[in-house]
Amino acid sequence: MTTTPNLGLPYIDAAQAQKHVTHNEAIRGLDALVQTAIVTRALSAAPTTPADGACYILAATGTGAWTGQAAGTVAAWQDGLWVFYLPKTGWLAWIVDEGTTVNWTGTLWQVFGLPTTIPQFGINTAADATNKLSVASSAVLLNNIGNSVQLKLNKHAAADTASVLYQDNFSGRAETGLTGDDGYHFKVSPDGATWKEALKIDATSGLATVFGDPAAALGIATKQYVDSHSGTSMPGGTNGQIQYNNAGALAGFTAGGDAAINAATGAITIAANAVTNAKAAQMAAVTLKGNSTGATANAADLTAAQVKTLLAIGSADVSGLGALATASSVNLTTQATGTLQAAQEPAHTGDVTNTTGSLTLSITANAVTNAKLAQMAANTLKGNNTGSTANSADLTAAQVKTLLALAVADVSGAAPLASPALTGTPTAPTATAGTNSTQIASTAYVDTGLAGKAASSGGTLQNTALLGVNATADVTNKLAVASSAVLFNNIGNGIQAKFNKNAITDTASILYQTNFSGRAETGLTGDDSYHFKVSPDGTTWKEAININATSALATVFGDPASGLGIATKQYVDARSVIEVEIDFGGAAVQSKRFTIANAGVLATSKIVVDQSGKAATGRAADENEMDFLHLRAVPGAGSFTLFAACLTGRVSGKYKVNYLVG
Repeated sequence: MTTTPNLGLPYIDAAQAQKHVTHNEAIRGLDALVQTAIVTRALSAAPTTPADGACYILAATGTGAWTGQAAGTVAAWQDGLWVFYLPKTGWLAWIVDEGTTVNWTGTLWQVFGLPTTIPQFGINTAADATNKLSVASSAVLLNNIGNSVQLKLNKHAAADTASVLYQDNFSGRAETGLTGDDGYHFKVSPDGATWKEALKIDATSGLATVFGDPAAALGIATKQYVDSHSGTSMPGGTNGQIQYNNAGALAGFTAGGDAAINAATGAITIAANAVTNAKAAQMAAVTLKGNSTGATANAADLTAAQVKTLLAIGSADVSGLGALATASSVNLTTQATGTLQAAQEPAHTGDVTNTTGSLTLSITANAVTNAKLAQMAANTLKGNNTGSTANSADLTAAQVKTLLALAVADVSGAAPLASPALTGTPTAPTATAGTNSTQIASTAYVDTGLAGKAASSGGTLQNTALLGVNATADVTNKLAVASSAVLFNNIGNGIQAKFNKNAITDTASILYQTNFSGRAETGLTGDDSYHFKVSPDGTTWKEAININATSALATVFGDPASGLGIATKQYVDARSVIEVEIDFGGAAVQSKRFTIANAGVLATSKIVVDQSGKAATGRAADENEMDFLHLRAVPGAGSFTLFAACLTGRVSGKYKVNYLVG
């Protein structure tokens, strides 16, 4: 049985029996494919109770009653059976649940009239060369498609910037991302001109650093702040012990070497002659240290030219330098002695030269400039088109073209008519609206089509399958933008960028990339808490900060490595005076060993132990009750061993002690 070439409808063959069967099959095909209305294109399994005549586009390879049918196939429920139609390039269909028209490209159904890649795109505002995608809206929704969702910011190289810039009336106020390197930065500005960095997460270590000690009670405490405010001894210490830092006093502290500490004021002074060449900052290559400003100032690394200018060297400053050495000319009568040989020809310089004593003169290579050549006839080129060796001649344009025998391959940027590669701003005739052919579409034709599409959808573009702005979108990155900046502008109020994931275990995040390799990520990654992650290579990731969605408490994942690093609770607790109770038991013993757990204790820690003087369980307080005990602490990893021995005999019961980890 033969079929029609476009819709594949069956013909009634000559002398065919039961012609009504073939005729009805063709009618069913027309009913499904002409003025096609698709219920939905979101299913890959057949609905259980379809309406007679209902049509669907398979979202993926079919299952159930649609098993074996490819994604994109049109499935129609006709006369109690499923009938399948493979689409052909150019077919149009109206998607009822989306309210939009789609066309089959040969590989997928896409929103009709909207190209997948455009150089600029503006939604409710105008895009420009910097902001190739611009949106003016109260909110921007990036929704999931059944799993996670990411906003990817991919910079070209590590020294470039991939960031989110928060603005107030187009003036920057906050910025977060990979700014200038692959570390994760947080910056703020009061006016858009003066910027201060508040927090940086190192891409390799995953440790966060802030750039100042806290000014308020709830400010983030730095390592140097904690270290400077931690105690250095326990109360009740005696002469010779390290005392607390009390009102700036540093009693008991001494320092030697390059610096000295003033115990009364806490001031540290570098000792005289302590800063050797090795300890001074390295100098720039080929420089001398000095001050050429004309006023008192810090020393600077001066170049040779700067030093010569500063010294103003004259002939008198150079020992043995006579006036003749610096004279602009020499008087042979008064400044030179001896006799020139009359028969000896001097060496000449300039355009014509010779050797001393020779009368053979030669024109110097490259001496004959354009100005010294004989003038050329107007609009000519110098050459030889005779076919044999000859003097150069002034050739006309026609003679040069004949000599060159130019072809398309000889002209840079030129292309053959069969397959031209256009550059610049070529023009083309504008096709009539609705034209569907291989004719080139001009920008006027595309703009008219887009405007018509927007008008038919109430001034908006809805349910676009793929959109690339100066870039190519794909099934993973359905919106792709290649631009120096993307503008999300307000429409008279605030603005939000929304990242909506499908389930708690999915991801909704902003991913900062260097040449398509991840370096920092912030958002809801794998749960509903707010995560901050960094990576030095896009493969190995470290979590720096986690803000719990329920408690709003932030957790960092490492103790500070530098003075401005964020201090953890365990780091602070490990450096505070801690009170514990030890129990010798009911039977008197001469000594006992106790294990004290503390996550902040390292094998290299120094631990000071002293009596508490407070009442232990079953005992009254007594400042001197433990004077008869000898206490010694041995640090380990996450704990330390406390050895307690009675100096006067045996001991029993419970006692309280204080310890400090340093």
